[in-house]
Amino acid sequence: METDRYTTIGRYDDIVDTFVTLTRHSHEVTLCFEDTRIHYPVSVVSVDRSLGTFLIDITSLGDVEGALAEDRAFVLHALQSTSALVTTPTRSRQVIRREDRLALRCWLPAAMTQSQHRSYFRAVLGEGTRVEVALRASADDCRTGVLCDLSVRGCLLSLPMAQAVALAPGDALYQLCARFPNGETFEAYSRVIHVTADESGVCMHVGVAFDMGFDDKDREVWFYVSEIEREVARQSDARSELRPLAPSRLFHPETDTNVSDS
Repeated sequence: METDRYTTIGRYDDIVDTFVTLTRHSHEVTLCFEDTRIHYPVSVVSVDRSLGTFLIDITSLGDVEGALAEDRAFVLHALQSTSALVTTPTRSRQVIRREDRLALRCWLPAAMTQSQHRSYFRAVLGEGTRVEVALRASADDCRTGVLCDLSVRGCLLSLPMAQAVALAPGDALYQLCARFPNGETFEAYSRVIHVTADESGVCMHVGVAFDMGFDDKDREVWFYVSEIEREVARQSDARSELRPLAPSRLFHPETDTNVSDS
């Protein structure tokens, strides 16, 4: 399993400096209101050291505006490949509407927690590498979508919003099944670790962590990761046609070449 090292950022100047780094868009930043598990993508625009505030930009969605109207507290999550930041709860002090966007001027949080963790290579799927997935909680509770990326420790799924809205990070165990175009399947028990709203309002991104041993299973998952990456590279125009890659069996099912004698 991954091991994280946690550090608390509590000095005011350190909090301000950390928010300044977030304005450089080096992190994937999301906002999560209290009493909900949905993460909304945001951008940190600026920080005011003297006033103790920061400005963020977010898509204007009905549920976001409703939560702001109720003056609900929220936390920010900021992710990089090897680190994660989580703030203590804070609130918006001003909402500025700009067509389909909202600019929120917020109070700086009292503290932040930073964790350092190991990073694992993720193979990102494209249009030519579609893989359908099923996330099953029980025989009569199954959600279906597509695989967005895959690593040896977990994956990112895209699910219809109506199916994903009830999902929440926690200890609930799901059976994940990914079916490749050639019919081959990969199955693993999984736990939901984050649910993020898509700005389109149609789908949600669901991050899951595999709950399994990491010996033989590790090698099995790595095979799928490497095959996805190889097929994406094969389809890329950047690769020289002088040394083409062979198609992956996962995305190009073999045809039956057996011919019966007449």
